[in-house]
Amino acid sequence: MFKKNIIPDRSIDQKVGQQLSNHGMRPPCKVVASSQAGTVTLTGKIQYEHQRNSFVQTARRVEGVQRVVDQLHVIVKEVKKDGAPAAY
Repeated sequence: MFKKNIIPDRSIDQKVGQQLSNHGMRPPCKVVASSQAGTVTLTGKIQYEHQRNSFVQTARRVEGVQRVVDQLHVIVKEVKKDGAPAAY
């Protein structure tokens, strides 16, 4: 029987974080990737809903990732009384 090359969780975490940064994760977004046995959990805050799919797909493409759990939350923009968006 063949043994699979197992990539350490710490290495997967680093590679996922690096790839997320390369694919547009910038403040005010804050996403943390943590992995256990090839399952990566993405937690944190994103600015727009469309970023969710992009970040999940980016994590899936990293070598060693077998599954991605999405626990991301979209930051809700507050609106000032004058109708202008509040700062993040």
